[in-house]
Amino acid sequence: MGKFQPSLVELWNRAIVYFKTKDYYSNGDDDKYSERIERLIENSPIGSRVADIFSTFVAGRGVENDYVVYGDTFLSEIITETAENLVFFGGAYIHRSLKIDEQGDFVTDKIKVLDYHRMRIGRGGDDDEGGKFWQMPKENTKKPFFFYPFSSNQNVILEQVNNDSKSYDIKEKIKAYRGQVMYISLTPKYVYGLSPFDSVINDLDTDYRISLYSNTILRNGFLGKQMVLFQSGTDEEDMAMKENIKGWLGTENASNIFVSSVNSIDDIDKNIVIKKAESDYNDQVFENTTKRIERNILGAGANVPYALIFNSDNSLFGGSGEQLVQLKKFYNEQTSPYRKLIENKLLLLGITNKIIQIADEING
Repeated sequence: MGKFQPSLVELWNRAIVYFKTKDYYSNGDDDKYSERIERLIENSPIGSRVADIFSTFVAGRGVENDYVVYGDTFLSEIITETAENLVFFGGAYIHRSLKIDEQGDFVTDKIKVLDYHRMRIGRGGDDDEGGKFWQMPKENTKKPFFFYPFSSNQNVILEQVNNDSKSYDIKEKIKAYRGQVMYISLTPKYVYGLSPFDSVINDLDTDYRISLYSNTILRNGFLGKQMVLFQSGTDEEDMAMKENIKGWLGTENASNIFVSSVNSIDDIDKNIVIKKAESDYNDQVFENTTKRIERNILGAGANVPYALIFNSDNSLFGGSGEQLVQLKKFYNEQTSPYRKLIENKLLLLGITNKIIQIADEING
């Protein structure tokens, strides 16, 4: 190894800080990790496409037995939301309310996915014996609201229910109960899940910057600009000439032309001289950089095959039928652990169901 080694200070770090007065951990040094990673993904042309197909494969094409789990929300929609949260943020918060079954046990009644940006984990939040999950208010004037951590222990649940209501009527207690939150994380060793795209944060930003650079040059550069010079006359004649020239092109092209009168034109026989400005745009500048960025982001997206998104002419899903079958089978295997994780967590909530793989759809 060489003598040069990066110090910890030079390496990007997602700091997690415990706010004692607020009783929860910050999600990143600015407490906005999820907002930042989402913005980076969505601003990146390749990142947004990879995230979309990644979450689509994780969610599959529904479940074997779909039904309503909350309001007008189906279980398949819960799985889709969970998949999107896992892909973007590396975690998902599922809230459950309770009811009492025929045996007198507390069981899951309704479930819903909570807004990831608003959720924070309190100390002990991953321990069913204590801790809290905090939901930040939409308005700064309101206080955070907490939920209990998930537990299937009937004694723990009873204690939680009793904390929320002093009523002697169990039905009234259940109505007053705030419910539990199960936090699903792709990286349980950390307080908060780490986004699958965390390792390519710089690549996502660079992809956005390249797109922004191209747009700026095309909008404000010399590309396609023309200069029309004509022999100067009176002020009225010059004004009429300018309007006539722009009228030839139409209003949609008027912004791409510069019209000016000059006191003298070299060849007096040419009353009008048209010159085209040289383009300052070079689409080859970032060719190698773009390829490297695409490779890195595709890898972060559970190794999504390039041909599943683009073919040689950059059209969406442009491969042959047999190629797509094989690519979907491969990517189905790559995303299988994510589906299994969701199925296992739902099983803990008392929901037994199987996500239908996209590859199954191909096989009929």
